[in-house]
Amino acid sequence: MLQIIGGVALVGAGLWIFNELQEQSSKSRERWESKRIDVQRSIEWHEKQIIDHLEDAKESYDFKTLIDMHYSCFKVADQAHLLLKDARISLDKIGEAIVKTREQRDLLFVKKKEVKSKEKRIEIQEEISSIQTLRKNLFDDKDVIKQQRDEFLNKVKDLNSKTRELKFSIRDRTGTKGSDWYDKLEARKELKNA
Repeated sequence: MLQIIGGVALVGAGLWIFNELQEQSSKSRERWESKRIDVQRSIEWHEKQIIDHLEDAKESYDFKTLIDMHYSCFKVADQAHLLLKDARISLDKIGEAIVKTREQRDLLFVKKKEVKSKEKRIEIQEEISSIQTLRKNLFDDKDVIKQQRDEFLNKVKDLNSKTRELKFSIRDRTGTKGSDWYDKLEARKELKNA
């Protein structure tokens, strides 16, 4: 799941925080990692199909083909928004882990100052080092997910824009069938938003 440890052995609070992070965000993170690329490819394919249909057919649009394409784009966008929610959950959980590591690190610094035994201070310093490594890796992981999320979000926005163009083309270029379909679609949207 998280590629952040890289051979570093976590101890104490760092290990506890990492395990809690994995437990809380594993499903969302796994979905994000496993499905993001497939959905992104699907988005790109749908965008190309929209462009091809709009350029090729001009005035002789096949109504059924176009509404099927619109529906398919709508479904892909729904999947994409669910994946974006998974990315948001993963980012939130990583953020919570970052806060916990800071709190634990600060507590350990105080504890280290209070301890007289050299061995105990060395042990506490090892735990502090473990937590600092975890924090650095959490920040790096968060940056990677943010970059992936932003790129994916831009693809989704492009698809939504092209789907909107497709919707208007269906309305404007397929006669009364297209106008009726558009009016019914907008009425359903109104009911859903009410």
